[in-house]
Amino acid sequence: MSSRAKRGPARGGRPAAGRSRTGGRGKKPSAQEQRRTGRKRTSGDGHEAADRQAAKDERTLRVGFIPGVEPDRFGRRWRQSPLRADLELVPLVERDPLQALAAGEVDMVFARFDPAQVVGGSHLDPPIDLHAVPLWQEVPVAVMSRDNELSILDEVSDADLEDEHVFDQQRPGDEKERVLIVGAGIGCTIMPMSLARFHHRRTVVHRPYVDGEPTQIALCWPTDADDDLRQEFVAVVRGRTSRSSR
Repeated sequence: MSSRAKRGPARGGRPAAGRSRTGGRGKKPSAQEQRRTGRKRTSGDGHEAADRQAAKDERTLRVGFIPGVEPDRFGRRWRQSPLRADLELVPLVERDPLQALAAGEVDMVFARFDPAQVVGGSHLDPPIDLHAVPLWQEVPVAVMSRDNELSILDEVSDADLEDEHVFDQQRPGDEKERVLIVGAGIGCTIMPMSLARFHHRRTVVHRPYVDGEPTQIALCWPTDADDDLRQEFVAVVRGRTSRSSR
């Protein structure tokens, strides 16, 4: 009578078929379970990313700028940090920048102004109180036709302009029209050098106006709307980068 030997582990310690090496504990998830848990995890990550994007969209900072100001360098510096809010640069060509600010069209603005305009917003109706960070001054120039006798001078003064018809500014953003007029050989006009370069034409030249007062460029925003977001942009404009310490 023969006896059967009990089945033992295969040579090399390999467990018998149907049993896990740990005796059933730590069972490997099935392919269906892996797909199901994977979908849940991906879905959760997607919601978190969407929430972060929504929060970022709600904090978009709108900054207006006038002709003669080139804000791209500040925009590049701002975007060095992906954690900062989105930045929208809004050109204000024929719109008074402080009126656009008062109307809520922008959150901050690069403006060209007299100090009296900022203190109490004297020319706004109704007036608003503004923060203003002075940034740089602009040299005034006289713009004239290339054929004008004054074009041979290195600079012009009030004495040089006595016999000239000087076209004054009639409204914000009329510099292009004035350049066209003097380019036709009619008189001259005074404006900041940055605007003379912005509206330059082959028919005109500009010369420093030594008796003129420089204009001031400043970053402005309402005092009652001051917050961390605006202060962060002020810091960037003043030179702080994403690697700078607060």
